[in-house]
Amino acid sequence: VRALIAKGWLVQNGIDGESTLFTTSDPFDLTHSYTVSRQPVVTGGLLTDSVVTRNFDRAQQLQNYQVLEQASVKVNGLESYRVKFVYTGVPKFSKIPVVMMGVDYYLAGKDQVTVVTMEDQSTLFDQVYHDFIKFLNGLVITSGG
Repeated sequence: VRALIAKGWLVQNGIDGESTLFTTSDPFDLTHSYTVSRQPVVTGGLLTDSVVTRNFDRAQQLQNYQVLEQASVKVNGLESYRVKFVYTGVPKFSKIPVVMMGVDYYLAGKDQVTVVTMEDQSTLFDQVYHDFIKFLNGLVITSGG
């Protein structure tokens, strides 16, 4: 996957063997981040099988996790699925919980599903969503990662 990263943003590459390819975040607001990950396609399954699995995992890991909306969409001509969600969490370097909002885009591939995620505090989400869509539309996805 190749991506255009905002100037000055921090990039943390994933570890070999894990699903996360990289995470990039705003150095002035570490709650504002984009993550690109990969997961195998469920053999004989649908794209929504990956969605259900991830939503179930998040519900187990994140406090007060709720799906707000989900829908089939197209991203750069690829069959995709969008899930908007919220949860409560404590940001790094803070002790005060905040409501976090996020969106996952599941991009179908032959052998893998690429998941592109944006998360930020719910009060800032709408302000930064447009820039995330530019990031999403600028991704170049290759079969090798």
